[in-house]
Amino acid sequence: MAVLAIFSLPIQLYKTNKEIQEIEVGAIMDKIPDQIGYLVLTEDGAVLESGGELENDERIATIITDLITLSNEVDSVAFGPSENFKKISITFDDHWYIICLSNKKIYVVKRNIHTPLRESNEINV
Repeated sequence: MAVLAIFSLPIQLYKTNKEIQEIEVGAIMDKIPDQIGYLVLTEDGAVLESGGELENDERIATIITDLITLSNEVDSVAFGPSENFKKISITFDDHWYIICLSNKKIYVVKRNIHTPLRESNEINV
């Protein structure tokens, strides 16, 4: 038995007699809390799977692959020549993107940010 962790969700894969059963990535991505869209990309940015607000969004796919290329070119003296990122988070006021690399694929999830009542517009009576 092997365990695959994508975005801190442990998914167990059970070995059959001949091969490991593959779980549809879309089904896993749909279980991520507050997820409103996802992309699964190849290393060169081709969309393999997508859903929600990011369904077939090639513009976001291009932005993500450009960001990854840029992050891999960051000062090698400071980070070391073989030290690459494992996860990138991009935060906006009402949503955020999480980008992870695993098994030569790029996983991108767009999630809602819920603001607690005390930080939003309160009404004092």
